[in-house]
Amino acid sequence: MLVSLAMICRDSAKTLPGLLKSVGKYVDEVIIALDSRTKDKTAKVARKYGATIIPFDWCDDFAAARNRSFQEAKSDFVLWIDDDDVVEGAEKIRPLLRNLPPDVDVSILPYFYDKDPDTSNWISVVSRDRIVRRNVGWQWQNRVHEVLAPSRPVKAAKVADIRIIHHRPQSKYDPSRNIRLLEMMWDIDKKPRALAYLGHEYYHARNWEKAARYY
Repeated sequence: MLVSLAMICRDSAKTLPGLLKSVGKYVDEVIIALDSRTKDKTAKVARKYGATIIPFDWCDDFAAARNRSFQEAKSDFVLWIDDDDVVEGAEKIRPLLRNLPPDVDVSILPYFYDKDPDTSNWISVVSRDRIVRRNVGWQWQNRVHEVLAPSRPVKAAKVADIRIIHHRPQSKYDPSRNIRLLEMMWDIDKKPRALAYLGHEYYHARNWEKAARYY
């Protein structure tokens, strides 16, 4: 098989159809690590689109959940996305990978993450390593704000015409979950990366004193 889609989901019954309609027919398999706290019909919706459900006992670790989904992927390449994203230009994924030079292990795609609420202009567009060659050996790291680390040096190529679009929920952003996991990353895991992200999360919580302390 050429490409697997690997995801983690929790209570995603409302957002999952939009994502899978945008990309499902352009991948060979969809692997979903389903958070054990899920209360809605995510599994039923996912199976309707041919996804494989892998139960995952939540352990306060997004990297562990993503690693579980990657472990089940069987294709040459793995694409990862979140359940509230959609893919524009997904029909170009297979041609891209069929023609990818053998020394390129990572395809970096633009991620359109956040809009200005007043103008609807995109104000946060970042590049993410979205499609990776599976045989490199990958490991997700960090409980939250996780990163994908290769087992060896890799070569990456940017792709402009396949875009990941984030659909932010209308509900107010609550940073409390991320703050709790980031404090665990620092207190338990001793990851310095957590400090900058704690500053960021406290900034969004409008706790200026703590934000300044961590920044």
